[in-house]
Amino acid sequence: MTEEVFEEARRRDPEGKRPRAMLIDGHEGQLGDIQAEIDRSEAKITLIVDFIHVLEYLSKAAWRFFALGDEAAGSGRYASSRARPAMWAQACGAVSPCAIFSG
Repeated sequence: MTEEVFEEARRRDPEGKRPRAMLIDGHEGQLGDIQAEIDRSEAKITLIVDFIHVLEYLSKAAWRFFALGDEAAGSGRYASSRARPAMWAQACGAVSPCAIFSG
């Protein structure tokens, strides 16, 4: 699927003059496929990670660290405590899962 998206972008802008951006959900497999295609095509693309999906992944991860029914996981405190540092990491120049960065 990723390759098809890049082919369509090349079809619409064969000279690569227009800015390109992709909205992704932060899934590692998806990001790996996109990065491989960026490397292969040498395209300049701004990746924008859907932070709502990142929060969803963090919420799901909480249940791996807490007992079933534990309010610390269910309340969203775990997800929000991990989300803030991820957002600030980008402001400091670090690569983070919620970053908006250019490939």
